[in-house]
Amino acid sequence: MATHPAQRTRSGPGRSGPTAADEEPVRPALVAPVPVPGLLTGSRAEGRAVRRDVELRDISAYRKAYPVRAWVVENTDFTLRNVVLNGLGFTEIVGANVLLYEKAVRDPAIIPSLNRFLTSTLDAYRGIPIWHRFYRQAVQGTVRAMGDGPPDFTTAASAYVPFADAKGEARVAAISRQGSSNPGQQAGWDSVPGFDEDSPDQQVGVIVKATVSRARGDAVAFFNVGELQIRGPVDCVVDTSYQMQDIKPNMFIPMKMKGERGGPPLDDGIGNADL
Repeated sequence: MATHPAQRTRSGPGRSGPTAADEEPVRPALVAPVPVPGLLTGSRAEGRAVRRDVELRDISAYRKAYPVRAWVVENTDFTLRNVVLNGLGFTEIVGANVLLYEKAVRDPAIIPSLNRFLTSTLDAYRGIPIWHRFYRQAVQGTVRAMGDGPPDFTTAASAYVPFADAKGEARVAAISRQGSSNPGQQAGWDSVPGFDEDSPDQQVGVIVKATVSRARGDAVAFFNVGELQIRGPVDCVVDTSYQMQDIKPNMFIPMKMKGERGGPPLDDGIGNADL
């Protein structure tokens, strides 16, 4: 006689009991919250944190929106807080003397430089032309700031000094013919007494290098890829020095002599009629 479906049991070694139709449906386990120490969800107008620690079930959207800030959260024990300094929004890495401009936290390209500063040392470069007001001090080993305020874009009243994390960025400034030497004041080669543009040995500018780190207590503000600012005064050394012959080499190549390879042919005054 056939068995009623409700009375059937599963067969096989160690398997018995009701059928799958009578078992409770399997429910997916809840995803455990992911602790994110130091993550902020907002700030008040004056920049104080509203919440310091939160738990998120999925921070993938956060990683996508703020890759640099997410990297800091996931790879260190630092606490982050939002600050507003003279109208500019920053993320501060508390205890590390690091400020991340609000656009910098969205650009993962700054992570290598940030990582070097936090964990080892970071080399930063600044190009200073001979006409700049800080040229002589830089050659002697110090770059000073123009003020004592927070980091900003003009640095005219800031305690921070602009640098770059790549030497190529600094070269442009080092060999520049003219520019701003002081807020509202232009300068250039023409303003340097005795500057001789026709001399191959004429000094033009230098690239100085500063080596900074969290362990040394240096303070750095990251604005974007290639641009960071270091709180001054900044100790530095001359990395590269430029003379006129370095930036205009063709200007000082002598003309080749007659008969020299690549030069005009010899003219001995004997024409075909004389042969």
